[in-house]
Parts: sequence; C-alpha cells; structure tokens
Amino acid sequence: MIEEIIFKLIIQSASNFLEKVTLQTVKMFLMEDDNKEKVFRPVEEYREYINNLKDFGLTILDLTDRDMILAIQKARAYGFITADAAHIAIMERKGITHIAASDSDFKAISSITLWSPG
Repeated sequence: MIEEIIFKLIIQSASNFLEKVTLQTVKMFLMEDDNKEKVFRPVEEYREYINNLKDFGLTILDLTDRDMILAIQKARAYGFITADAAHIAIMERKGITHIAASDSDFKAISSITLWSPG
C-alpha cells in the first residue's frame, strides 16, 4: 500500500537526521520547515516515480472497507500483519493470483503464486 510505503519512507528519511527514531521524535523533527524539506524530498521523488509508472500502465487498486474486514480475517488465520493481509484481500476481490514480493509469508496462501528475488 502506498500509504504504508510513504510512512516508511518518512521514518527512514527522518532517521538520517535523528539519533533516536520514534514516532514522537519524527513528529517533533517535522515541526521545523527546514526539516520538512529534507524528509519529504525522497517521498515526493517516490510519488513522482509511481506517477511515471502509472503513465506506463501501472494500476493502483483501492482498499475498500470490505477488503479490510477480509484482511483482518486473513491476518488472524495466517498470522499476517494487516498490510500483507490487505494485499491478499484485494487480490482475491480482483481475481489476482500472482504477487511479486520478497516476503515469503505469502507462500502460506496456496491459491497465490509468489514471485520473489533469489
């Protein structure tokens, strides 16, 4: 999910400037305009990259409330984090049976083909 990736990018980017990285220290760091510029530059570059991929046909699927209900069920059944379970829920709704990921947890779903590096 793009929101999850952007959140991780913000935390990672802020970690370049902080000794201790917690949600609170990142929030405090982002109170200053100069720090916002430093932290959000990679986030904006990522969004531009995604927009370029969309120009070449990438489709970004919405996460619905119904997907989240199913994701919670999947998370409980397979011990997934909700982000991974949400991917599964969307895939099931859209009839998608292949996923490219470095996360081997997806191997637990027999109806899905996992494409991973290595």
